[in-house]
Amino acid sequence: MKAYRGVDKFYVAEVLEDNETEIKYGVPYNVSAVQHVTREDPEESAKVYADNKAVIVVKGEGSPTATFTTLCLDPVDLAKLLGHATKGSAMIATNRPKEKYFGIMYRLKNSDGSYEYVAIAKAKFNAPSEDVETENDGTDVTLMELSANLVGTVHEFEIGGVKSAYKYLKLKEEVGENFAENFFKEMQTPDTLDTVGGKVATPTASKDESNMLTLTSATTGAKIYYTTDDSEPSETNGSLYTTSFSVADITTVKAVAYKDNYEPSDVLEYTTV
Repeated sequence: MKAYRGVDKFYVAEVLEDNETEIKYGVPYNVSAVQHVTREDPEESAKVYADNKAVIVVKGEGSPTATFTTLCLDPVDLAKLLGHATKGSAMIATNRPKEKYFGIMYRLKNSDGSYEYVAIAKAKFNAPSEDVETENDGTDVTLMELSANLVGTVHEFEIGGVKSAYKYLKLKEEVGENFAENFFKEMQTPDTLDTVGGKVATPTASKDESNMLTLTSATTGAKIYYTTDDSEPSETNGSLYTTSFSVADITTVKAVAYKDNYEPSDVLEYTTV
């Protein structure tokens, strides 16, 4: 069991295209430091009555929203999110702002020190309200609350063998170098998740009392290749590891791990004696 104990890395990427053929995003950028995130995905239901009793419960989706408590944005930065015009360092709010949608990404920290990453497919930000008191001798400050209405994509993805729009995704950070950097490098969708991993974790080795050696990698789904002749292991040199093997007559084992769309791990060199 775990609990959330932090949030950071509030990124957005403008939706440039969203149609039946494709969805395209701009380059993600960090909006602001974030203090608090609330995401609500309500479900609505209604009862259908016949013969004076409820015979059917019809369920439907409510209006999902997300609210981000951040440092106050500069007017020009806020205008980018709301679709308002700018002039110099000023935001000019008009009756006809541009219709802008954004993908949103952020990171949650768990109580065990691990992270979960969230990507919201498409959202429209609302103008924040202002409620600011005059300065006094205290230390209270007023932060900005940015709310957004979440909508599904027009473009449909292949998800579980079925074509469907998607609203958001959440995944746990896998062990591998540069995971966070890769995640926020582009707007994540069901089609991009295989490229997030970064570098595969270096294999580890453990030997039991009967001289059986076990190789593992902390990166889920990684394939390990090993050699016992002191040569460098690779996908084309050495053996694919499938189960523990005897090292009774072996002095050195070298191992490397691979996974599609990840950088190969560093090479493990394990001396058995």
